[in-house]
Amino acid sequence: RRCQNYRRRVSSLPSPAAPPQVHNAHLVWTKKRKQSEQGSVNISEITDVTVGLSTAVLARHGYLENAGCYLSIITRFRTLDVECETGAVRDDLAAAIDFLRDHP
Repeated sequence: RRCQNYRRRVSSLPSPAAPPQVHNAHLVWTKKRKQSEQGSVNISEITDVTVGLSTAVLARHGYLENAGCYLSIITRFRTLDVECETGAVRDDLAAAIDFLRDHP
């Protein structure tokens, strides 16, 4: 019975060709210094996603040896700099954010 329920849920998912609906979707994160607090930004407000030491803050405070792991999410009012575990994770995250931006 458990497998039947699983199949029913899977079959009701949208087909891979249909892009997800992200109307009013937010990117949410837990703040580094205050684990009990969260920040968020609306996906539609993201104007750019850059990699490396591309922001003024990362240029001042980032480490050159970690440059391949940095990702910056830029909006009109703020920039969120993220250090990913690996360059591959950074690339996947950047691609996912770009995908969501391109499919509103």
